Amino acid sequence: MDALLKGPKWRCTTIHTEGYITTHPVQLIWRDALEVAQHIFGNPAFTNDMEFDPYEIYVNGEREFSEWMSCPRAHEIQARSIFIYKILKLIPTMIIAFRTSFPRALL
Repeated sequence: MDALLKGPKWRCTTIHTEGYITTHPVQLIWRDALEVAQHIFGNPAFTNDMEFDPYEIYVNGEREFSEWMSCPRAHEIQARSIFIYKILKLIPTMIIAFRTSFPRALL
């Protein structure tokens, strides 16, 4: 049992509400999302089961949807992410070009 990977810890937060009386305190049981993501991506049991690239499956000329990465929305999200990444990557270059194209007295 000690050799098994330990997962993110569960946490409990008591929620207080004004103007709403409860018989028992309301408790939210949760895990930190970043810790969960780090645990999943770092777990060797999932190494061969992670999918990062959307794909399309065609059977007899018709598109088949079986997993999340085969749906049109996965393609849209990836295309948008790549576009945003490329724009963000250009910003430092644009700033340098702007600063070097004007004399210091104008800035």
